[in-house]
Amino acid sequence: MGAANVKKLNGTYPKSTEAAVVEVKEPAIRPMILDLNGGVVMIMLVDTNGKPSPTYRYSSISGKVEQNDYNCPVGEWVGAINVSTSMHHRMWVAASNLFKDFEIPVEKEPLKKFIKARGEKGPWYRISNGDTKEMLGAVYLPYVLKMVEFLEREPDKEEAVIGNATVAPKYVGQGFGKVLHLLAAGHFKKLGYKTLVSDIVGLNTEPEIAVWRSLKKEFLVEEYTEKGFSTVSVLESMNIIDDKLAAFLNTRNCMHVGGKRMTLGEISETEFTQFEMDLTSDQIPMLMTAEEAKEKYGQHEAAA
Repeated sequence: MGAANVKKLNGTYPKSTEAAVVEVKEPAIRPMILDLNGGVVMIMLVDTNGKPSPTYRYSSISGKVEQNDYNCPVGEWVGAINVSTSMHHRMWVAASNLFKDFEIPVEKEPLKKFIKARGEKGPWYRISNGDTKEMLGAVYLPYVLKMVEFLEREPDKEEAVIGNATVAPKYVGQGFGKVLHLLAAGHFKKLGYKTLVSDIVGLNTEPEIAVWRSLKKEFLVEEYTEKGFSTVSVLESMNIIDDKLAAFLNTRNCMHVGGKRMTLGEISETEFTQFEMDLTSDQIPMLMTAEEAKEKYGQHEAAA
């Protein structure tokens, strides 16, 4: 009697050698639009049939794509693009990060309380070196507050400015960088914007330039060169920071641009490639689904 029959007579059965049938779901990549603080719109691509996964961002400090300290809870994160609703709002992203480093609140009500609590210390918030106590310069808090209040106004919808576009390492080279730009163009066209411009504040990475040049072949995109935008110079011209602090920041703070580490002062004196897309053109579709954009436009050069 065979072993299988023995086991059957004893009330047991051998384990099946047939493979278990596992249902494999097709990717369902969907765009999700989020209105963030500070006049920034984020458009994410998420595979809603995928498992929650890490999210990523490009860091101009390290010059690398870095993993965030939070995951995407609704599926597998494919990529995201951040777009500011005006040039003022894009500049404020950089400026607010600077003020946060100085431990200055960047929202209106907390900033009002912060200014009031200073009392006799006055409106000038002095910045010093934590180790040597050397005075590095000062920030005029009432003008920071005025800027925050100015940014509460409705933008004029002349131009939307890309701030950051990142694709998860798993999806790099599959056209999703281009899809994200087209989704952004369609969204802001629908809102009545006239142009979509590349990041003249954080400046463009090489993959970002490749995406724009691919878009240029199919849409009304102008390519030009322009000196690096200087948030520090704008803050100094508005008397928000003094000249001493501006000089310190221009020589000490650095960013990675085109694979090279440069000071803010060097960036403001260097010309970089920039792009501008005409959203009034009939070529630009209103916001499409991610699948529609990928099918129609995503099969070209590798994207970011």
